[in-house]
Amino acid sequence: MKTSPNTIRFSIGISTFAMTMVLLSSILIVVFYYMQDTQRAETRTARNISETVRQVEARVRVLTSAMRLTLDNMVSVSALIGDRENTSASLQVILPPILTRNPAITSAYLGFEDDDFIQVVPLAGRGPEVRKLYRAAPEAAFAIVEVSDNAAGSRIRTVRSVDARGRAVGRRWSEPTTFRPSERPWYGVGGLTAANTYFRSPPYVYAASHQPGITLSRRLSSSDPGTAGVDLDLQSLKEFLTSLKLTRTARLAIVSPDNRVLGHTQIDPVDVRAKSGGAISLTLRTLEPAVDPVLAGLAGLPDLGRDPTDFKVDGQRYFGSVIPLELGGNEADRLLIAVPWDEIAQPLNEARNRALLVMLGLALFVLIVAVFVGRWLARPIEKLTADAEAIGMLEFSSGAAVRSPFSEVHQLSMAMQTMKSAIAVFSRYVPRSLVANLVESGTGGELGGVRRDIALMFTDIKDFTTISEKSDSMAMMRQLSDYFECLSTSILAHNGTIDKYIGDAVMAFWNAPRDDLEMASNACKAALRAQNGLQTLNIKWDIEGRDPFVTRFGLHVGNAIVGNVGSSDRMNYTAMGAPVNVAARLEGLNKAFGTTILASDAVRRRTGTAFVWRTIGLVNPKGVSTPIMVHELIGLDASQPDVADLNPVSPAERGRIDEWNRIFDAFLERRWTESADWIAEYLTRFSDDGVARFYLERARDYCQNPPPADWAGAEEFLSK
Repeated sequence: MKTSPNTIRFSIGISTFAMTMVLLSSILIVVFYYMQDTQRAETRTARNISETVRQVEARVRVLTSAMRLTLDNMVSVSALIGDRENTSASLQVILPPILTRNPAITSAYLGFEDDDFIQVVPLAGRGPEVRKLYRAAPEAAFAIVEVSDNAAGSRIRTVRSVDARGRAVGRRWSEPTTFRPSERPWYGVGGLTAANTYFRSPPYVYAASHQPGITLSRRLSSSDPGTAGVDLDLQSLKEFLTSLKLTRTARLAIVSPDNRVLGHTQIDPVDVRAKSGGAISLTLRTLEPAVDPVLAGLAGLPDLGRDPTDFKVDGQRYFGSVIPLELGGNEADRLLIAVPWDEIAQPLNEARNRALLVMLGLALFVLIVAVFVGRWLARPIEKLTADAEAIGMLEFSSGAAVRSPFSEVHQLSMAMQTMKSAIAVFSRYVPRSLVANLVESGTGGELGGVRRDIALMFTDIKDFTTISEKSDSMAMMRQLSDYFECLSTSILAHNGTIDKYIGDAVMAFWNAPRDDLEMASNACKAALRAQNGLQTLNIKWDIEGRDPFVTRFGLHVGNAIVGNVGSSDRMNYTAMGAPVNVAARLEGLNKAFGTTILASDAVRRRTGTAFVWRTIGLVNPKGVSTPIMVHELIGLDASQPDVADLNPVSPAERGRIDEWNRIFDAFLERRWTESADWIAEYLTRFSDDGVARFYLERARDYCQNPPPADWAGAEEFLSK
């Protein structure tokens, strides 16, 4: 059959059409996304810079809050203790953790009205010059400086060094001195008349190190007049600001009310430093365009509020913010932050351009595919055309043909006309139906489970309902997130499987789905590691004014069903059976005994001698038919490797446990009067021992109402 001169081949037509549509669509999509991504990049850049400013502000406020907290603690200790010697010892205990967490603070001290002086100086990371100044031993973490008059009326400066645990190291030494705190710039000036007033001194030269710095001070109580102070030398302030830079060329500075630079990430704030008559004086640089045109331009903007603002200096775009810092005094210092726009926007722009290149490449790929698809679609039609031509060879009657620009369709139409008469005949018959087999294959897991020995853990927060009721909901959600992060990290670090979070509780198990021959030991290690991590979090929360979380743990080993439960479209991999109930009940028993980690005897037997245990006794929790021997997990045996964060048990603690076990043996032997006396004496030394209080009540009760002769020592609990 001849091809009409007004038609084109189907393969060429469909390929050309597909290529044209793909090309037009790609151009429109590329233009649209280029414009959208450009706008999105700019919006995200503004958001990132705003977040950068907020992060810097938050970290600076942490430092200022830490300085005020340090002053408040020193004032409180001085007021409560009143004894200079005990005050010095107390400062040696409370200040090191605060100074360690805030390395920018270079020292903290008390100066009294009679010119006595007590100072704690952190040495870690301070360099050999500082250690040499205080003649500190290599292992020393802090220097304790005391200045007072001796019996002969001479002023003596005494220096001793202590390590991170407060133990004396190195040699204690003394020297004559003329230092008097009442003559220093931070003592009793600037309106420090009220007990709760903070004062930021002007920059001055420190007496010992001869380095420039500032001091934040506060008056002590009237019972022992004086002043507490914390130092922040200008070099440490510069290093602190430098550590806050989130981009390579970001600029940060702290400026005084008279526009003097106290700290800067790129310049030395000291302009002139002169010595006259034995005293060193200094002059600070003024923030002006010659010193820093960017921050000077930011500070000179009119009507500048706390919110970040967009500004330009010498044609370069910046995003900046001016934040008041209430360090003390009549006027606030200012924190200036300027971040180059391009430095944060560049990664976003590069990502946008890469995405556009990928999209163009994809469009080219689709065009190539369209050519092959067009040819592929034409092959069946060409085949049908050939078949129709073959049928047409039968010379059946034909009608008018359907005209089409495609030669294949035109030829097919002509062939269909030829088939019409044949269709009339064949339509009288019922054609055979083609039967095909449908093969389906599953891709997900199957419902059901298997029995296997597993170790289980249940946790719960003590008095969580009371804590949550008096807490802000958003703050509580953030605190819970940190809490669950700590627990989850500890469990996963020791091969555990987290089953679910139930409110503030966690359920986890070991030896499923992966085999774990050390499941009991790993469960115990996870509990101890979590307990240690939560202690660190509680210290942080206490500083932030939040309630601590005291967590109780229940551990058990038993044979349970582990597998998928639920429906075909929603499953949960979990454990079920009596051992799960026992682990949950053991967690609840902590409330009765005042403990935090209780485990069944099955757990203790599987762990061998790796851990130190304290016998609690035979208990019969609610819902458990057979009494269970329960033990308190104290910690990992000190002889075990890697015990630093798993509560290694000291010899003194082991001696206390052995003493309790002997007392408990007397209780089990029905020596009620004797055991009651021993427990009472034990409580005079360990008054917070909840287990001892529990059994003291039991022993005294059994003195009046002895249990039956077949009593095996089991204590029954009727509530969860």
